[in-house]
Amino acid sequence: MPARTNRRRGRRDTASAVAAVLAVVLIGGCAAAPTSGAENFPQREIRFVLPYSAGGPSDLGARALMECFEQRFGESWVVENQAGGAGAPAMVDVATAGPNGYLLGLGTQSTLVTTPTLEESVGYTHEDFTYLGQPMAIPSLILVRADSPFRTVDDLLAAARAAPETVSVGTSGAQTSFSMAVRELAARGTVFNAVPFEGTSEANAALLGGTLDARWDAAGRDTLALLESGRMRPLATGSEQRLAYLPEVPTLAEHGVTDLIDTTTFYAMIGPRDLDPRIADRLRAELPGCVADPRYRDAVGAPYAVHAAPDALADRLDAFGRRLREVVAGG
Repeated sequence: MPARTNRRRGRRDTASAVAAVLAVVLIGGCAAAPTSGAENFPQREIRFVLPYSAGGPSDLGARALMECFEQRFGESWVVENQAGGAGAPAMVDVATAGPNGYLLGLGTQSTLVTTPTLEESVGYTHEDFTYLGQPMAIPSLILVRADSPFRTVDDLLAAARAAPETVSVGTSGAQTSFSMAVRELAARGTVFNAVPFEGTSEANAALLGGTLDARWDAAGRDTLALLESGRMRPLATGSEQRLAYLPEVPTLAEHGVTDLIDTTTFYAMIGPRDLDPRIADRLRAELPGCVADPRYRDAVGAPYAVHAAPDALADRLDAFGRRLREVVAGG
């Protein structure tokens, strides 16, 4: 009888020991689990960096976008303007932000591709970012004054071919896609007098004042207002297709000008390359809904609230970079 009692006690002792070991393993496993906070993101303020000044269309759109993310995620989503340096300082801040998602940003092909291609010393490339999607895109237009003798884009192009460098075309910046497209046309024998400006407002003033013959720029709200007032006329769009809100304006391709660098300004919501994939997936999932939000569409203008998925956006940036290098190499 004592022997049977000892065996039962031995089994109980063994079971207790096994339970104790399992408890230690479980506790140790919990202690070793990752604690990145991705599942509970965000838990504090998020900074959203822009390479643009306050008050412009990009800034207004970014603020409306952050209001939408704030409502969907909680916490404060704060826009931080870092204009200057061709966008490089803002892009470097995002590229080096770290994986926790508390510093994100907005860029275009100009800041993400053109700047590091032409100025390698900035220390980043477009591959140093995680792409969360496209919240906005603005197509380009070639414009003239309402009283311009150039009635069609064929008239304008023919004049530049007949008398090189006598027809002036203004662009916003010397390194924008519009300027690069003018360079491409020159290589093909259509040589304009290219005149870069600091921004759209200065180029508009020069065109209206008669010191420019034409302007090639983004078809933003300020440009549309000048068209609606009758002070300017559109000759062509650089888009692949006619614009739904300017259906009478032909594309350059319709007039035989094809295979130019992409002159639509497309925006990318970005994080650093090592952004936690779980955080990136959550942000990507919410972006389409914010782009479709009526308040965001009202802030940026409904025609410009155009979402694109991250993969499509990255492919477009790759293609733009390849073409840009070809233009630069061609002089």
